[in-house]
Amino acid sequence: MTPDIHIGDVHEITVGPDPKTGMRYTIGKQYRIGNDRVTISEIVFDRNLFISNSIVHVEVYAESEKGEEFLFKEFLNVPMTFTPDINANTSKNTH
Repeated sequence: MTPDIHIGDVHEITVGPDPKTGMRYTIGKQYRIGNDRVTISEIVFDRNLFISNSIVHVEVYAESEKGEEFLFKEFLNVPMTFTPDINANTSKNTH
């Protein structure tokens, strides 16, 4: 069964047990990788994996200055806080 992964409903995640001191990943924020800059383009939460196995799996995608999208970070079963995108579409896309 293919997991039902939704895009567009998470605006930001904060990774770590304390939201005040955790590492934040926000849609549209830029980060440096060496001499290059990347911009967070999507945060994907695997709802089916969470519902079926109580596993929190989040993928953070970024876009390079050349316009190439790639997996920037992946988190599995670590404490995190989600901030929803209040402008998210009611129709969900899959990744």
